[in-house]
Amino acid sequence: MAKNKLQVLDLTGAPERPTVKLPEGDFKMRIAEELTFEEFGRQTALGQTLIERAAEAAQPGEGQAELLGGLQTLVVEAAKMILIDLTDEAAANLTPGRYLKINNFFNALALAATVTLQASEPGLSSVPDASDSSETQEGD
Repeated sequence: MAKNKLQVLDLTGAPERPTVKLPEGDFKMRIAEELTFEEFGRQTALGQTLIERAAEAAQPGEGQAELLGGLQTLVVEAAKMILIDLTDEAAANLTPGRYLKINNFFNALALAATVTLQASEPGLSSVPDASDSSETQEGD
């Protein structure tokens, strides 16, 4: 009987963080695996809310200034959640469009990590979102 090589998923080291370059400086980005369930859910909700409110802001009418101010508050909250040591100056100058690019980058990296994991773990390809990091010997 063939033996599978023991596979190890090592999560003990410091994560390799991507860098986001802004006019105010370079900032490291947290990766999806570092976020708690609450943070990940909030990040997802903020991204969706920004898109919806940006569409509303494009419509002329009363309350538009308040809506735009609310958008900036959401952008700052969302960006500070994933960009490490984001300065107040950089946060204040971050536009919704730039934030959405950062959010899309964050989401693409999270998806790529999942796809890479599934492709490199033979036993995981048939089990969605599986996190088993080891395989045992095949039947004797």
